[in-house]
Amino acid sequence: MLVIDGLALSYISPLSKKKQPKENKLKKSKCETTKSFLAYLCCRKRKTMTNLELKFLTVASKAPSICVCRCNPLQKAQVVRLIKSSSKKITAAIGDGGNDIAMIKEASVGVGIVGREGKQASLAADYSINQFDVIKRLFFVHGRNSYVRTSLIAHIIF
Repeated sequence: MLVIDGLALSYISPLSKKKQPKENKLKKSKCETTKSFLAYLCCRKRKTMTNLELKFLTVASKAPSICVCRCNPLQKAQVVRLIKSSSKKITAAIGDGGNDIAMIKEASVGVGIVGREGKQASLAADYSINQFDVIKRLFFVHGRNSYVRTSLIAHIIF
């Protein structure tokens, strides 16, 4: 599992190496430093990737799962979009609050957990569950059944 937080992404970021002006000597929060990195990766207009970007994508695409924490909702969605577009894999996002809605909508499969933070994530998700421990059953039992049904329909059609 790859765990990503704002501080780790700020070390990867080529933008964080630039010197700040003397007026701006206040320490930036983790999310502010991460925002520039993710915006640089996802919203760039150039076609080539730097060496750091390739290394980050190599590590992230080989990890079986990625946990994004201590980032704002837009950054979570940008990480999902980056992994989804670069590796062409199916992504699943699991969230439990209103701050996870953008990430859930960006993923191929969104799972919302009804909890103390409300029902916003479960309303925006493809699947809604009440407890986190149901996820294993959701993926392995219902995921397999969905795969079998889809393959059966494809076999009948073609």
